[in-house]
Amino acid sequence: VETQHATSLQTECDSCTIIILTVFNIPDGISNVNAQQFNVKVYPIPAYSLLNIETDMNNGMRTIQCYSSYGGMVFQDLTVHGSTYQMNVSNFASGEYFLRIQTTQGIVTKKVVIISN
Repeated sequence: VETQHATSLQTECDSCTIIILTVFNIPDGISNVNAQQFNVKVYPIPAYSLLNIETDMNNGMRTIQCYSSYGGMVFQDLTVHGSTYQMNVSNFASGEYFLRIQTTQGIVTKKVVIISN
């Protein structure tokens, strides 16, 4: 599986503008899979104190990372083993977050809303 990246270069001359666009693929190493393929559930939405993550694969989850809407990582657990996980979000600021869940089948990204008390 590959991720597509693009770079561009713009050059101007007396009567024209030349734009060169280069598109290239970089291997990811792990495929990004659709959450529907193996049914990853995240609830409740919105979450106030605890966020539950479940998959229908036994021992399927490997790592969980949570990113703020600004892109900064706010939580990470690299030692997840199982099909259920409970994440304490009681100290998170209210807002939208993105969970990146690595499973034995690939990576799933889910958007969640957290409301602080």
